[in-house]
Amino acid sequence: MGNTAISSGKGSKHWVSGTEYWKDDSPTTQYLKKEAIAKASPEALAFLGELATNHPGPIIEVKTKEDGRVDLSPEGQQARRKTHLGGSDLASVFGVSRFTSRLELFYMKTGKKPRLVDHDPMRDVILAYGHACEDVCAQAWAIRYPEWDIRADETIYNHPRYPFLSANLDRIIRGEDGCWMVGEIKCPVVREAESMWWKDNEALLDYQKQAVPEEYELQVRLYMAILGIWQARFAVMLSPTKILYRVVYRDLDKEAAILKECIDFWENHVLKGVPPEANGDEKDGVLALDAAKRYAPTPQRNRTIKLPASLEDTAIEILELQAQSTELTKQENALKNKLSALKAKVAIEMRDSVEGYIDCPNGLTIQVMYKPQKGRQSVDFDKLKEDYPDAYASCVTTPEEGPRPVKVKYL
Repeated sequence: MGNTAISSGKGSKHWVSGTEYWKDDSPTTQYLKKEAIAKASPEALAFLGELATNHPGPIIEVKTKEDGRVDLSPEGQQARRKTHLGGSDLASVFGVSRFTSRLELFYMKTGKKPRLVDHDPMRDVILAYGHACEDVCAQAWAIRYPEWDIRADETIYNHPRYPFLSANLDRIIRGEDGCWMVGEIKCPVVREAESMWWKDNEALLDYQKQAVPEEYELQVRLYMAILGIWQARFAVMLSPTKILYRVVYRDLDKEAAILKECIDFWENHVLKGVPPEANGDEKDGVLALDAAKRYAPTPQRNRTIKLPASLEDTAIEILELQAQSTELTKQENALKNKLSALKAKVAIEMRDSVEGYIDCPNGLTIQVMYKPQKGRQSVDFDKLKEDYPDAYASCVTTPEEGPRPVKVKYL
């Protein structure tokens, strides 16, 4: 089918279902494809087969309507997320998500409901902000690269070999020579967002310091694998006047590793109903423990059970790590005490000054700051409840259930 585009009522243009991005034979794509295949390992090429050399095209599960909008209700979109792994799930699959653990993703895909709902209203605000800013960012992107045709494609694509893998694009881009690019828009609001897009390495040149956070790199690598596209572009809107641009090229070894990890998660955990282990090297472990609590049945007081002997090695490792943690805490406290003693020596000399300097024999100068900080406010909840019960009831919330720590020790 030809490359047909139509305009939606909101003013942004859409590519309609059936545009065959994977049949791109532009000079840019031919070069990128040749380079990627040349760099790929024999193992990756053997695993991917025609996906690398002659992509058959994705399965089009949900097509777009005549106005370019997806032919699926919001409820339908929510329901299908339980039966597929999408780009936003990849960070959780690999245990590098800041929000959802591998365990919670498993619960979500197997239809388990949490007993305790930890809903943060600000997450809704952040998501709404990102969605609202997407069209604005896309317009700025088009101004920055007028030679590109940047459009929406709300078609839902599935992987041709592994149909449980799904792609739902922010944008699709056609370059000057006809090459196709996945377009991904990010509109973060957190303060540390900009640092995520740079490498902290002074030895690198400025352009070499550009980075893409792993969670987003995984996302677009999945999209490229599903659609047979050889490059993905990011537009990251930090403010209306500050937008970062990044690029990720298809890497067949990374693609093979991503697909294998997704297959393992889906076939050996979701389909078999076997909870995955947490990634202990990342925040995934903390998130998994929280998910285990929220999805567990209501605790029964005074109930004791005999756990399986298969947990013995796990319990012993917990005890060993607890001992290491205790020792490290002692060392940390000793260092803090020594540091405080040294700072006290400097504070005595500072007297009523808030800033000082030390001229070193080597020609360097050390700055010392000793400024008073604003006092921390505190609330007497008992007094508030007694004197202003209505205000207390309106402003103070009590969690449905408090902490539930896992404690392990020898008897």
